Amino acid sequence: MSSVLIIDDAKVRKEAFREVEKLLKKLERLEGNLDAFHREDQRIYSDWVNLTFHKKRMQVETLQSKLRELMRFHNWMVAISEQDDIARPEAILKLREEERAYKKGDAKTCLEIEKTRRLRDEYILRQIEQDFGDEPEGGCGIDEDPHEKTAQGKNGAPLRNRHDEALFQKLNGYSDKKLRQRCGSFDEALELLSQVFELVRSDLEFKLILRIWESCSNRVQEQLSKDFLRHNNTSLNSAIEEIREVVSQAENLHTDRSGENSKDDLSEHCSDEAQDFQENFMGDAKAAKPKRQTPEIIELAKLTYRKLVRILHPDVSESGQQTVWQKKTWSEVQQAYRSLDLPKLQKLMFLVSIRERRLNDLLVSEILKSTDFIQTNIRALEFEIKNLKSLPAWGFSRKKDTSVLERKIGKEIDEERRAVQDEIASLESQHEYLALIGEMGARSNRRRTNHRKRRTKQQPRHAKRKASIDPQQSFFT
Repeated sequence: MSSVLIIDDAKVRKEAFREVEKLLKKLERLEGNLDAFHREDQRIYSDWVNLTFHKKRMQVETLQSKLRELMRFHNWMVAISEQDDIARPEAILKLREEERAYKKGDAKTCLEIEKTRRLRDEYILRQIEQDFGDEPEGGCGIDEDPHEKTAQGKNGAPLRNRHDEALFQKLNGYSDKKLRQRCGSFDEALELLSQVFELVRSDLEFKLILRIWESCSNRVQEQLSKDFLRHNNTSLNSAIEEIREVVSQAENLHTDRSGENSKDDLSEHCSDEAQDFQENFMGDAKAAKPKRQTPEIIELAKLTYRKLVRILHPDVSESGQQTVWQKKTWSEVQQAYRSLDLPKLQKLMFLVSIRERRLNDLLVSEILKSTDFIQTNIRALEFEIKNLKSLPAWGFSRKKDTSVLERKIGKEIDEERRAVQDEIASLESQHEYLALIGEMGARSNRRRTNHRKRRTKQQPRHAKRKASIDPQQSFFT
């Protein structure tokens, strides 16, 4: 007769969870500080700035509007000079005559001038694209066909054209020493990262992003993290860790697979995590790529999603409100379920079980493994909060005296106003100087023209004296 041995490892799980509990409390405290900053400090600070510096900000905005008009006028002048092949002094006089005609002209004249200005703006945009287009340093020696259509992979992902493929292979072939040289400054590292982000098409290719990141010095990494946080309101270090995990999974998958077809499929696949990171860094949303799913994966994804719904859905909460991490996780769950991403849903289920202290849903090994993940999140939050503390809005709701901050911000606005005024004065003096030269040239042309007209109407010089002499008589007769 066989017997069943039941082992109750609840005590073991609780013991393993003690260290995790301490880390979770620290994580929740940091999240609470961050939530208070976004929910209270930023709102109160923004209202205070708008009330205190409204008049000064309006003055600066008025000057900035004037500066934009002057810059547009200057670009038009340059465009007229290039299109009509005339000097800029002559172009500015022509442009001022156009403005007078627009103010005094009828509706038909105004429509014609507006059409001319639209065409001129299109010309300026084309010139800017030509001057500042994304060209690789030194080129790759490959002429790209401008009419060549972008090819697509098996899963609908756009493949690189010949030019981009050659550039990616060139960058991917850089040694670590060469990458360190290319990432010597913040601007160079940002340019290189932006360039590579536009070229990667698969999870494995994101390994180049990690190589570039590791080639940056600590100072450059800190500058990149601050810039990323300012534009995306999320931590770059946390995103790098996610990409590192994605690359690791892709490498394991690549090792397990064999055959040419599997290799091709992998090279064309870019996971949702990698795509999200691309979207955050580049600010260019790319549509999620549909994946082929088996019925078993679909059923498991639905089952995991139902479990998450029973925990995270807003209607399930006793207070009727979700915490910050619950809102963020719920949004990720919805996105993962729409794409039926089973690994992502399972990862979220594991994280939710840890955050909700559902020890019965976890193995001891999973509890111990969660320590590294929580510590990574804590480090990312600490770094994010460290950067936010340098902002004047941090802790503003608890400030009692704002006089020092008021003087500092007032000084910054005054400096901004003076800088805009200097730019306006510089452009105006430049335009007046060009107009003066143009008017002098126009007057000189008018004098020469009038002088030639008088000469043609009058008789030639000494004509009367010559006519009074009889050619048949000599001087001695």
